[in-house]
Amino acid sequence: MTYTTSARADVRSALKTALEAFQAANPTLLTHTYRARPGSLTPPSAFIGTWSERVVLDMQLGTRLPTLEVVLVQGTYDNAESMDRADVLADAFISYFGDGSHSRLGPAVILTMDTDDSEVTLTGANGSSAVYLTTVVRFGLDIQQGGI
Repeated sequence: MTYTTSARADVRSALKTALEAFQAANPTLLTHTYRARPGSLTPPSAFIGTWSERVVLDMQLGTRLPTLEVVLVQGTYDNAESMDRADVLADAFISYFGDGSHSRLGPAVILTMDTDDSEVTLTGANGSSAVYLTTVVRFGLDIQQGGI
């Protein structure tokens, strides 16, 4: 099999560009985007999270089926309004990437999106920490690569 050695980097780069486009289209819903989990952040923001992958091999084609996370960070848990804002951000994000014009991330095609409400704890340089309300969006992707 012949594999593109830059597929992961190409997908991450395309996803970062897509996050910036979403941010430009929704500047009040998302104010910062990051290529990876930052040491500190200012919500509402998004960062590209973990990558997991399954590879299917046959004589004609290698199919990479990665799952890539985007973590939407709304803010700290302070009241029901935070959850409402998180829901609006998640719905807008899913709608944006569910549109056919945004269904490609570099060499990958978005097949599915799964979400989980969660939280992330970040600790500052001074040792203080904050728990942020998040929605984790997992993109199920498909990357077709050459055969033997």
